[in-house]
Parts: sequence; C-alpha cells; structure tokens
Amino acid sequence: MFPFQQIPTKIEQIPLLVPFMDTTSESGDISIISPPFEPPTESDQSPQISQTPVTPRRSQRQEPQNYLQASKDDKSIAAMAQEIQALENNNTWEVTALPLWIRPNRELDYLDSFSPVEKSVTMRVFLAVATSKNWPILQLDVNNAFLHGHLNEDVYMQPPKGYTRAQPGQVCHLRRSLYGLKQASRQWNYELTSKLLHFGFTQSIHDHCLFLKRHAGTFIALLVYVDDILLAGDSPSKLDVVKGYLDDFFTIKDLGHAKYFLGLELARSHHGLITT
Repeated sequence: MFPFQQIPTKIEQIPLLVPFMDTTSESGDISIISPPFEPPTESDQSPQISQTPVTPRRSQRQEPQNYLQASKDDKSIAAMAQEIQALENNNTWEVTALPLWIRPNRELDYLDSFSPVEKSVTMRVFLAVATSKNWPILQLDVNNAFLHGHLNEDVYMQPPKGYTRAQPGQVCHLRRSLYGLKQASRQWNYELTSKLLHFGFTQSIHDHCLFLKRHAGTFIALLVYVDDILLAGDSPSKLDVVKGYLDDFFTIKDLGHAKYFLGLELARSHHGLITT
C-alpha cells in the first residue's frame, strides 16, 4: 500500500506526526523561563470600568421555523428559489404522474445504504508517509456531494411546498440522490469511486476509501471521508490535474494545504507535522 516493509498499526510507530523541536540547551536540558514579574504602577493600571451590566442586542430577524413562516420572509423566499433552481439544473427529478402500482416497501427500497468511511490507522499512515516524503497534503471539499449520486431504484417524491411546476396529482420522479434518502451516501460513494477508477486510480483492498495511482514515475494518494478529500503526491502538477478532473464532474472547493480534517488541526513545518 505504501513504501513500508510492514504497515504500522499503532500510532507510536508512525514517524513525523509531531515536530522535532530544537529547544534543548548545550547540556541537553530543556529550559523554560518565565518573564520577570513587576508590580504595575499607577500609570499602568487600567481606568475604572463601569459595572453596569450590558444587555446584548438581539437580532431583529427571527429564523423561520416552517414553510409558512419562510414564505413570508424575502430572504428565505430567495434562498428556497435558489435551491430549487440548483436541483433542477442538476436534473435531480422529473415531474410526472404517480403510477398506480407504486407502493412503499422499506425492506426493498432501502436494502443497500452502507457507505464506507476511512479507517483511523489509514489516515495516520497517509499523513506519516506524506510528511516523511515531504509531499504537499491538499484538502478538497465536494459541493452538494449527495446530489451527484444516481439512483438505481424508482423513487417518487411529493413536490416541495411552494413548487409551482407540478400540477395537482403529479409527483417528482427522482433521477439523482437527494438529502434525506437512506441510500444517498452509498450512491455518492459509488459515483466518486467509479470516477476515480476511470481516471486510473486503484482502490486499496485494505481500506476502500484509499485510492492510489502510479504513472510515469509519479505517485498520488487520495483519501476520502464522505465529501472531504485529502490528496498527496510527489508531483504538484499531477495533483492539479486530479483536482481539475474532479472539478469537471462534481464542482469541488479547493481548500489548499490541509489545516483541519475530521476534528484534527494540522500544522506543517520543516520539522514535521503537528496534529492536535
């Protein structure tokens, strides 16, 4: 999977997850010196602050709690119209009459809803190898990831409230995944995986969220957690090609060098990589 003779399984075995700080003196001991304390003079003392309690100002605008309230708010109306337009531009559904034979069947419709997520040891190895090789670690975020998945089942949805393009008795026949569908996460993962495999990546048999690509002497590793992606490799130009390829299909947000990922704060320096 990586250029290790044996894959590390414990965090103690992972190199360069913390920086090697040069804080030792000539004797090898670490010195921590506190600044001298001087009592403040009268001129240094801050002026007296009023003890009158301050009442925080509350926003005049209250967030709508339901569609009826939102339909009376100009900003909410604009936001709903923008979201509906984005869904239609994505060909998320087709307005049609509901077939008479349609009946809900949860056991059949929602049988496949599992979506893999990365293993914690995989992420540690990924960061360790990229740091030891001095590779850039880039982070990407996919916009509206769940809307990119294609559905294998026939799913019909009642039109959203306020949707004027559906006549009475008509429903929305979903072509793509939508928020709230139990299979949405699985279909998105399937869509992303198929695009990466088509581009030449190989899916790891040890972790299905890890993808590797070797081509013309270069190496690229890609790690996925739902719609968050880490990208590392020995060729910055090849990393840009991968980003452009993904953006053509999904519209990604390039977050640059990874700083926050799955609750971890990443700080890179010439000493190594600090994770907190």
